[in-house]
Amino acid sequence: NNLSEVYASKYSEVPFSETLIPNRDFLPKEQIVNNKLFTGYSDVPATLTYFSRGFIYKCSYCTYNVPNALQVRTPKQIKDEISYLKDKYSIKGILVKDEVAINPNKKICTETLNALKESNIIWRGQTTTLATLDQLKHAADSGCLELAIGVETADENVMKLIDKTWQDRKQILDFAKNARKVGIKIKVCLILGLPGEPRDIVKKTINLLEELDPNFASVSGFLPVPGSPIA
Repeated sequence: NNLSEVYASKYSEVPFSETLIPNRDFLPKEQIVNNKLFTGYSDVPATLTYFSRGFIYKCSYCTYNVPNALQVRTPKQIKDEISYLKDKYSIKGILVKDEVAINPNKKICTETLNALKESNIIWRGQTTTLATLDQLKHAADSGCLELAIGVETADENVMKLIDKTWQDRKQILDFAKNARKVGIKIKVCLILGLPGEPRDIVKKTINLLEELDPNFASVSGFLPVPGSPIA
């Protein structure tokens, strides 16, 4: 009995660990599972999942840092969802759509990766370049085949302008080296057209890619998404 112009749930009042596992039964099977998510690895039935939401950093081009916290599902929820997907849809691989698949919190990271390992499934996802060698070893042991990282730009000044001061060239290169050590393939995500780019940004980007030698690269044009600080 109280009409409002805007209705929004408060993340603090509905933590992700208390939300239900999504039931896919109302969707056609072909919209849930396909054999293309792991093309180049193996021909496996796979689907997409979320085991966390939010982001703890404040990258200015991003809207995924709402909430500005990284809320996670419990290990039991993770195993229960994977078990449901395996039983119902014969899933053998998952694309983890979390913004940060390798949680910076060591305890949470260990619990999540253990849950994935115990579920006996292969997976790929994205994370930050803050992931340590030990975490990457654990990820590989849990079934991780590939990780995407948001490098975004090859220019240090632009990195500061987009509020990504916690990442620099050395950190990016160290991550790539460590991922290769444990056998995880790397996908580099880049944005061209960011504010403050120098005229030689394309040359800088090519030089960085040659040094990184990633398995895959995703190049996007800059878009000031409504709701992001940069917009």
